[in-house]
Amino acid sequence: MITTSMMAGMVVGWVYGQADDLEQALSKATEMTNYSCKIASRMEGGGGRGGRGDMVATELRIQADAPWHLKRRETEAYKKGEAFVAKDKDGHWKKVERPQRRQGDRRGRGDRGQMELLMLRNLRAPHEVLKGLGSKLKDVKREDSDGGACFTGRLTPEAAREFGGMGQGRRGGGGDEPDLEYSGSVKIWITDGGAVARYEIETETKGEVRGRDINLKRTQKVEISDVGRTEFSVPEEARKALGE
Repeated sequence: MITTSMMAGMVVGWVYGQADDLEQALSKATEMTNYSCKIASRMEGGGGRGGRGDMVATELRIQADAPWHLKRRETEAYKKGEAFVAKDKDGHWKKVERPQRRQGDRRGRGDRGQMELLMLRNLRAPHEVLKGLGSKLKDVKREDSDGGACFTGRLTPEAAREFGGMGQGRRGGGGDEPDLEYSGSVKIWITDGGAVARYEIETETKGEVRGRDINLKRTQKVEISDVGRTEFSVPEEARKALGE
């Protein structure tokens, strides 16, 4: 006969077992040093100037002891630490400093090419994003399916601000950020072998900035592939531009 206390113990054990499965998969993912991924992102809304919110994909390839290879639309680049090089319109690899404010542009907005470079420079790889992600989630649930499981959870307000804040991508960026409300959710798909196959992060930022209502939604969908099988060569010109 199963008593109430026995049933409670079984439920607690099941819950912790699910948490262990997720934590083990995330820990395994943070140790990846060789893999490829496709990172599709979309931003909708804002301060009254929201666009169509099309998904734009970035291809990222990581190989141990080599610069990261990144490609977004027509922009191709390599990154190693803080060093960042990109191919110019003539096909040459050039070191790129952080995009500067355009002359006469008081808001500091660059052209599309500059913004592409800025996004690639500030991109966080999956093994960085997934590190410690489990501690940033609450109300985690699991749904099993053929080939693996899907974990869903809500981001803490602090984590939602990290992933979707107005100053996203500005590591250690200065300046005060307005008082806004942050929320978000995460989905993580794990294979039967205990590896993270893909994940989605959605965040929403609401509030008021300088008298304008803000309702900004960010979506990021990431697919991981070729773990341990990713190979690519870095052009010699690009290596020299990186200072290797």
